[in-house]
Amino acid sequence: MTDVTGFGLLGHLIEMCQGSHLSATIDLAKIPVLDTSVTDYIAAGCVPGGSQRNWQSIAQNIGSLDDKHQALLCDPQTSGGLLVA
Repeated sequence: MTDVTGFGLLGHLIEMCQGSHLSATIDLAKIPVLDTSVTDYIAAGCVPGGSQRNWQSIAQNIGSLDDKHQALLCDPQTSGGLLVA
């Protein structure tokens, strides 16, 4: 179990998978988004620099992922949820 904070959901998930020598699959349709206008902000380039740095540090471990999901799943949080395996 880990808290999803500065490395975003993908960063923390990869850390857990590598530590346990496992892999994971994410059903993107089940990732909750609080407000649909988030997509508009992402399209306009309003993405935290931390999201971009997080993606750059893990991209080699991930299959193809569109810009929207890169931004959402790599979003650094100060008070994220829990990831339980």
